[in-house]
Amino acid sequence: MPIWAQIYLTILTLSSLYSIKIFKTIPWFWLGEGFALVFVYTFFLIAYEKISLPDLFIYPLLMATYILYWEHWVYKNFLAFLMPKELVSGRELLITLLLTFAPLFYIITDVLLHYFRLDI
Repeated sequence: MPIWAQIYLTILTLSSLYSIKIFKTIPWFWLGEGFALVFVYTFFLIAYEKISLPDLFIYPLLMATYILYWEHWVYKNFLAFLMPKELVSGRELLITLLLTFAPLFYIITDVLLHYFRLDI
């Protein structure tokens, strides 16, 4: 696995631990954050052929959907926690998500394209 991927996964892990610390009052938050982090690691391990690609296309598709949903929910609530609601717009949330998760989007796309044998 390249060094950039290891650094990126370390940053995501630290971010997850920080968000768990902030949202410790929400029951079972750590479980949802843990699932998202495990799915992210799984995508990277599949992309760099450390583990094999699942037989069914639905598994990575559901994992990607869960990651996107969870991170959207966390960022929406995290920004609302830090700033008043009138200062947080949907556009800012979208830009933040796209910049933060651009490497993850690349890896997810790469894994999903393996099912169609379209290597970029």
